[in-house]
Amino acid sequence: MKDKMNSNEMFHSIRLAVTGVLLLAGTVSVARSEQPKPDVQLVNLRCEYRENPIGIDVLKPRLSWMASSEQRGVRQTAYRIQVASSSERLGSGEGDLWDTGKVSSERSTHIRYAGGKLAARQTCFWRVRVWDQNDQPCDWSPVAKWEIGLPEKSDWRGAQWIRLDTDLRKSSLAARPVQTKKMAVPDYSKTHPAPLFRNEMLVKSGLVRARAYVCGLGYSELTVNGKPTAGDAVLSPGQTTYDVRALYTTRDITGLLQEGSNAIGVMMGNGFFGQDQAFHAPKLGYGEPALLAKIVLDYADGSTEAIGTNSTWKSSTGPVVYDNVYGGETYDARLEHIGWNRPGFDDSQWRDAVTVTAPTQSVNAQMVPEIRRMETLPCQEIREGENGKWIFDIGRNIAGWARIQISAPAGTVISMEYAEVLMPDGSRLDTATTGGHATGLQQKDIYVCKGGGMETWEPRFTYHGFRYVEVEGLTERPADDFLAGVLVHTDVPRHGMFECSDALLNRIYQTSLWTIEDNIHSVIEDCPHREKCAWLGDAHAVGETAIYNYDMALFWTKFVDDIETVLGRGGVTYWGQRATPGIPCNIAVGRRLCQEARPDWGAAYILLPWCLFNYYGDTDVFTRHYDHLARWISYVNGLSEEGIVVRGYGDWCPPGGNKTMECPPNLTSTAFFYGTVRIMERFAEELGKTDDAEQYKRLAARVREAFNREFFDPETGGYGSQTADSVALRFGLASPDTAGQVGNSLRAGVVEQHQGHASVGIHGGRSLYTELCESGSEDVAFAAIRKETFPGYGYMLKKGFTTWPEVPLKYDAGKPFAHHSLNHPMQSGFAVWFHECVGGIQPASPGFKKIKLKPYGYTQLEWAKAHYESPFGKITSDWKVDANTFQWTVTIPPNTSAIVHVPTDKPEDVFEGMGTARNRNGVEAMGTKDGRALFQIGSGTYIFSSNLGT
Repeated sequence: MKDKMNSNEMFHSIRLAVTGVLLLAGTVSVARSEQPKPDVQLVNLRCEYRENPIGIDVLKPRLSWMASSEQRGVRQTAYRIQVASSSERLGSGEGDLWDTGKVSSERSTHIRYAGGKLAARQTCFWRVRVWDQNDQPCDWSPVAKWEIGLPEKSDWRGAQWIRLDTDLRKSSLAARPVQTKKMAVPDYSKTHPAPLFRNEMLVKSGLVRARAYVCGLGYSELTVNGKPTAGDAVLSPGQTTYDVRALYTTRDITGLLQEGSNAIGVMMGNGFFGQDQAFHAPKLGYGEPALLAKIVLDYADGSTEAIGTNSTWKSSTGPVVYDNVYGGETYDARLEHIGWNRPGFDDSQWRDAVTVTAPTQSVNAQMVPEIRRMETLPCQEIREGENGKWIFDIGRNIAGWARIQISAPAGTVISMEYAEVLMPDGSRLDTATTGGHATGLQQKDIYVCKGGGMETWEPRFTYHGFRYVEVEGLTERPADDFLAGVLVHTDVPRHGMFECSDALLNRIYQTSLWTIEDNIHSVIEDCPHREKCAWLGDAHAVGETAIYNYDMALFWTKFVDDIETVLGRGGVTYWGQRATPGIPCNIAVGRRLCQEARPDWGAAYILLPWCLFNYYGDTDVFTRHYDHLARWISYVNGLSEEGIVVRGYGDWCPPGGNKTMECPPNLTSTAFFYGTVRIMERFAEELGKTDDAEQYKRLAARVREAFNREFFDPETGGYGSQTADSVALRFGLASPDTAGQVGNSLRAGVVEQHQGHASVGIHGGRSLYTELCESGSEDVAFAAIRKETFPGYGYMLKKGFTTWPEVPLKYDAGKPFAHHSLNHPMQSGFAVWFHECVGGIQPASPGFKKIKLKPYGYTQLEWAKAHYESPFGKITSDWKVDANTFQWTVTIPPNTSAIVHVPTDKPEDVFEGMGTARNRNGVEAMGTKDGRALFQIGSGTYIFSSNLGT
């Protein structure tokens, strides 16, 4: 790993690691004679971030592991990896595919497989052992494995893309009105049909493995002998730019098959692939649903059979007579084909499927986690609405759908419409915030009962943003359990937690996470109803907050790859210039791209690879995209006038809306440009591109000089607004001589100009609270974030919000809400502050190999707890203040080191455990800085205590 650039020249959010005496290359250790016997276990073995994955396309995957130990100062000095073609060979010590031998290295993440050539469907078994700081080996890890999918086009031989032959729908419910605010009259149109496909096959005795590889566009559900194969996974596969690439999932169906006849059934929906109604823009769709699937059976005698989709598969329409990912779903249970996905079903009236040309250039394994049903929320209140309707409140704004259970006569039509809020009198929905004026569609699901007993139903091929559901068609008051809300989002595991003594801050933190979760559906969306679009500015605004709380590595990798699929497709710039080849669009994926990317939005193409490098130590993404990233820098440089980037959206959605934006877009665009140029300098250094690195260094110096010449005001000592000051500090644009003045200007901007309130959009929101703390005004940061008057977060919570609105507005009692979403994750970007400042957990080198721990808020809170699951293991920072004593418990995972910044005015009186810190094993005093005593520690748990003074 190359040395870091001087931190005074760099920007806080990008967190380039600091050089110098504060971060030493090694972990503090004691003499070998004092070391106990190694007690290290290897856990969490991962292949391409996943545990025992099946169906991956990477033929040279990267392997990672974590060490677990109760001892202090545990550090890896060497490793040995063995990979074998069978668990038996591995058990006997034979790594017939790859045996690294003992490799002297501290690396335990992203070690690329370099063994024998792998083939489609091959299973690889692997294990690892490491040597500790005393060159003592630990035991071998448990055996892990990975399985290759179908990485090459030739691997799909025998499977063809198929579609439904004829639309057989006759239902009057197959069409809905589309009417945007620009349309005088609605347009009634059908969606593409949602087909059913089936096929029967014989399975011999001796089956040992069966896999189904499925790419069903837009959404598909695979069943085997009538049983689902995906568990709680829904809305599969993930959204892509379909004509460029589509994703397939791999299902282990071994346990669902039986000797003899078996039935394969696939139910399909339009998803984003077949979405041609919303926005009254049919060209946004790619066509009718299409299916590519291949089932491969392996037998004990070594034989293999493959069954692929082709024209012998049978197809029909089914009970889903309408589905649109924006509008909703209509399901007529009377049209169900009972037993259609089981053996022996009479499909003589079904038509043969038709084969079609592949709708995509490539089919790739889905690596991003699947979307799943994550939570079921019971109804909190039922109220009677107008005209016999009933309104259900699930108590929280979510993304997903309603699940109902009803017993009613056949043909009973139950209509469910969704909204985030109610009209002031509470008698009906207020759908303005969910964007029907833009999409032309209302969020509505319709279920037609089949009769004969209790029926339970939920939609399959749509999702909504909502808290309230208005139900029409009931003949009496519904039971309390008639309806529940189902939350669905990409199943990114929780990797972080924060809690403190202030209940308001805990609510603000939780609301921020709910807002993110509601908008993570294989891409990060702007909102889960009106647009569902992957805007680049929204992504980089919330990128780090998401990382501190969820495992986002595969998610952001996909997002960056999505950006590549639409390069040059923007059509025009917003000032009317033709799009430039190779340049991103404002939206990362699909066909609704909203022109070529503006500089402050397109910055995501560099900021997100930086996040993957900085927080996960991942170099693959910026390596693969380097040429495109370099082209972006050149493009934005061409938009500069005397060093100032003159285009951009600006500090989007500040309180009151964009008309109240205080920071000019050219300031924030230039700041983002400077920050991304510095990142490219680092990327070039990592790749050994010394000439590029030098060019970026010179360019950054010119931009910085121009920025300060244009925007710095010597009289005020700042840049003119809260956002301007905070981004200048974030990206290191203020000089060492003026940084203190800028910090004072930022403080004054909050305290004096806005009566203690934050007044920033998404650019300033990401950095404001962190920069207040790091410039000496943590009291102002805490006071501002606690404000319960407009536009404070407490104000919005008092108004009943459970997610953050697109635009913070004053909401007058008795008046309807404005046409703005109430669920925008870009407004959660500030919440990175809970981990990086209050918890004080920051990476000091890529991937948290070296850690900086520097908490704030000990004069504001009684206690705070934070943890983060880094690539090396869990980092914890739990502190409390009692009678002017600061007590801080920190845990550092093995194979890492940290600098802890203990607040005190008497560093000689800092204790760790039962003794003074400077005399404790595994603790090395590193001096003092900014009213804190600094200590370097290795892995383990430490309890520091200090006197905070008067």
